[in-house]
Amino acid sequence: MKRRFTVWTVVIVICMGGAFLTRCSKSSKSTVNQIRGTVTLEGETDHGGVTVKLFSPPEVQHDLVFIQSSHPGLGVPLNLQMVFDRRLANFIASTQTNGDGLYRFTEIPSGDYIVMADMDGYGYQGQYDISVHSGNEFAVDRIDLLKEAQLAGALENSRVLDADRHYIVSGDVTVPPGMTLTIEPGAHIEFDGYYTLLIEGRLEAIGTEAEIIYFTSHQQMPSKDDWKRIEFSSSSETSQIRWCVVEYSTNGIYGKSTPLLLSHNMIRYNTENGILIFSTFDTSIEIKNHLIMDSKKGLWLEHADNSTIENNILFENQELGIGCQESSPVLENNLLQANKYGLYAVYNSNPQCRNNALMSNEWGLVCGGYSNPLLNLCSFTDHSIGAIYIFQPPRGSQAQPTVHSSNFDEHIGLIRIDGGPQAPNNLTIDATNNYWGDLSTGEIDRLIWDKQDVLPETAPYVAQVDYLPLATTLIDSAGLQ
Repeated sequence: MKRRFTVWTVVIVICMGGAFLTRCSKSSKSTVNQIRGTVTLEGETDHGGVTVKLFSPPEVQHDLVFIQSSHPGLGVPLNLQMVFDRRLANFIASTQTNGDGLYRFTEIPSGDYIVMADMDGYGYQGQYDISVHSGNEFAVDRIDLLKEAQLAGALENSRVLDADRHYIVSGDVTVPPGMTLTIEPGAHIEFDGYYTLLIEGRLEAIGTEAEIIYFTSHQQMPSKDDWKRIEFSSSSETSQIRWCVVEYSTNGIYGKSTPLLLSHNMIRYNTENGILIFSTFDTSIEIKNHLIMDSKKGLWLEHADNSTIENNILFENQELGIGCQESSPVLENNLLQANKYGLYAVYNSNPQCRNNALMSNEWGLVCGGYSNPLLNLCSFTDHSIGAIYIFQPPRGSQAQPTVHSSNFDEHIGLIRIDGGPQAPNNLTIDATNNYWGDLSTGEIDRLIWDKQDVLPETAPYVAQVDYLPLATTLIDSAGLQ
């Protein structure tokens, strides 16, 4: 029987290295509530000895909840199943099943709970939408535990990984050319070592909003670098990853010369890159409706031109939200928030950016090295150093971003250009027809560092920023839509 599931919109934030979740209701004391249910073990007649644990959903801040409530099509609709991790959760109580698989919790305070059933050799399963009140007895839907399966080596034929089953990866796994690995909704792929899932054929990992697929660590105390990555290598077949969680690896998803359709995934707690796309050139890449957080680089594109990046949230990545090197993707309606750099474009990268929101990073846009990003109808808000930084290029490789019809709400820095005789950076920057908030032209000049602000002998090597004419009212169609 499938476990009953209710969807809530929630948020993840970083707090002492953990991900936490909240619901609105609070527990109130009561001593007469009960929670009861049944657990079955696959292939067994004796269902006793299963540990059943009770957890409470921890509280969190609400910054991304506000964003998603204002823009419901942005990121991935988060729910309790997607973000809950029993290894990090707030434990309340445990009990065990009898031979018939029955269990009961008594004298439970009123409130909201999560029940998880767990036994060695079986994958854990749970129910996430338990709410008990004074005098209430909550009957949990039957929880069916399936035997764990081992996964390692090269597939000899195309294979299907069953819904809700837990697969323990005990060695590198390879899907050879011409073969397909299909992963059904609710499956858990748990890496018990520093291993790679290598796709040379095709991967179909398509979960649902109610039945998420997990790629995660098998460790009881998970951490980054527990496993290596999901790697797509030089396949002409299109692979899909949808409604999945990818966490605790070095590089979550690595795509090389392979067409990919990625949507509605949460990519978190990966050391280097949440997603790395490399050498795809004209190969089609779609990355839509993701939450990518707490990696060094959220999304890195290198030699990847035919890429569409839409409706994603890049949040609290240590180095950058989205980075482009020799890549010219289409970026539309993405939120790049609380990273070191929001968007980073270098070495012949010309991303076409429309309706993106860059906010609360150190710098919103950083570019150099013959890169000419075009930003139209974007918004820049509350960066701790400034909105746009054009850094001094090596070997005279200049950058020339263009920014039109965008809103700026910045009071520390707007645009900074570095250059000099050995590395000139003197291409005029077109920043016309933007709205600069309540700043006067004098204040705009003060917050722009260009050739007007350097020594006379350096001025020929530093660009001029042209920002007139400027919009006199807020541009309603700019920013997230």
